[in-house]
Amino acid sequence: MTTYPAYSYDNHYYGWDGWSDESKYNLQFSTYIMYGHDWEPQKQHFDAMIGFENQYFYRHTSNEGCGYYRETNTLTDPEGNPLAGQPYNVSKGEWATDNALQSFYGRINWNGWNQVLVTATFRADGSSRFAKKNSEGKNARWGLFPSVAIGWKINETFMKHITAVNDLKLRIGYGITGQQDLGLDYYYIPTYTWTQENSHAFYPVLEGSQGENDLWAGTDANGNNVYMTARPGVYNTDLTWEKTYTSNIGIDYAFLNNRINGSIDYYHRRTKDLLSNVNVSAGSNFRNQMMGNIGDLYNQGVEFSINAVLIDRKHFKWDLGYNIAWNENKITRLLEDDPDYFVSCGGISSGTGNFVKVHKVGEAAGSFFVYETKKMTDADGNTRYYVVDRNGDGQINQSDKYIYKNPVAPVTMGLQTKFQFYGFDLGITMRASIGNYMYNDVLASNLQWVEPDKVYQNQNGGYHSVLTTAYNCYYGDNMRSNQMGWVSQDGTIKGQAVGSNDQGSFSEWYASDFFVEDASFLRIDNITLGYSFNKSKISGRAYVTVSNPCVFTRYKGLDPEVNGGIDNNIYPRSMTTVAGLSLNF
Repeated sequence: MTTYPAYSYDNHYYGWDGWSDESKYNLQFSTYIMYGHDWEPQKQHFDAMIGFENQYFYRHTSNEGCGYYRETNTLTDPEGNPLAGQPYNVSKGEWATDNALQSFYGRINWNGWNQVLVTATFRADGSSRFAKKNSEGKNARWGLFPSVAIGWKINETFMKHITAVNDLKLRIGYGITGQQDLGLDYYYIPTYTWTQENSHAFYPVLEGSQGENDLWAGTDANGNNVYMTARPGVYNTDLTWEKTYTSNIGIDYAFLNNRINGSIDYYHRRTKDLLSNVNVSAGSNFRNQMMGNIGDLYNQGVEFSINAVLIDRKHFKWDLGYNIAWNENKITRLLEDDPDYFVSCGGISSGTGNFVKVHKVGEAAGSFFVYETKKMTDADGNTRYYVVDRNGDGQINQSDKYIYKNPVAPVTMGLQTKFQFYGFDLGITMRASIGNYMYNDVLASNLQWVEPDKVYQNQNGGYHSVLTTAYNCYYGDNMRSNQMGWVSQDGTIKGQAVGSNDQGSFSEWYASDFFVEDASFLRIDNITLGYSFNKSKISGRAYVTVSNPCVFTRYKGLDPEVNGGIDNNIYPRSMTTVAGLSLNF
């Protein structure tokens, strides 16, 4: 017999019947005025614009449903009435939320002598997701975001006589952008949520029955009356805009009648008041984590692109495009000055409330923070993985974790090529990511079910399924979740780890660097083969396009390209094939 907790979402043993309705709408009002003027003899152009915009977003959701007792059920409610055929765990919920964004903006353009280009913009954005004033009485709702860009067409000056240079422009820019995505619309004020039926969190704390109390929320699976309460939500009055300050310098180029063209850029971005979840002291708020402006980080990188017509003949043409980018990022400030302080992020499915990523000063944002493992052979000839006592204190605990890789690739590349031969054409697009790492949560969460004493346990009326990669990992790689000891820094096997589970194995094996895999990849995004024809009375094109046909990677999961770097049962990208024919008569 399968037993579920009385207030569990899974306590719909014989099915669930219900509905859910979601509605939303957006309202937007925009107005602007423009002015422009040209000075022909001086070859100068000037234009300016100012505007106002107001946006409003509303969302509403309601749902209702329940489970039903079987006709053969013999349970009765407290008053002795039979429950057979009656609903239980009645789920009824409703919520609504809205937010608004108000903006004032302006832009100025000036172009002189077809050589110098200047653009300046300004935005003032006010978001209802922030308080008008924070705890210090300072403005938190409005953010100011200016920018300026200058371009110099070098090929129109002293290089004008060089016909091989079609374009050579120097660009310099600086600007500020903002981010206000919090996930909630009222994070800065105290809110309360009724523990309605769909939350499964009720308490028999009030006397009375359905007709005597407005807080009556129905009955649980045992027929007991349950009642609603109001739960406080987490809030932070000091939230404000996350701001990113970007400086960049670049060159656009084109040579040989534009047969070769491209650009090269260097950028430096500094993000202040980074928005992220942060741990809070027990009793200081109503959750163990809340959204906050936790610190600063910087990004810098170089981007290079080139496009070329390699062959251009009457019946054969070959185009090629290539780009490469390098990027690095580091956290430069967090809420506390302690060098060991970090903010946990990157939740995983193993255990309860566990994380494998952190924000830490001097490290890349969202770096993996895990235990080190070593594969070793003991005196009996058994090869196993062991967790390393990195600080040498003779025990394994949180102090032995270390920063190991991060999900963001330092190098990315792209390649596009197209061949045209008579009426046929073949185009291929591909991308590469080098140096990105992934936490294989699917493997980590399924490994324990390969253990002999678990795989044959009766789970909800049937045997537990075993993932093939988990089976190969357990018996092929000898990564045994129930047989993980520890070793000293010099590699001396010390045996059972402190903090072991009942089977004598280190209980946090899933938080080890074993599951952080190199997810570098080369992906073929698109292949298109076509044929074009043009006859006297009819013309057209037939083609076949294959999207996402293949990816080359050493990563063991389904997809090496998962946002955030944690692979937790993502929906795999599909390969699609499209065939088409267009005719013109």
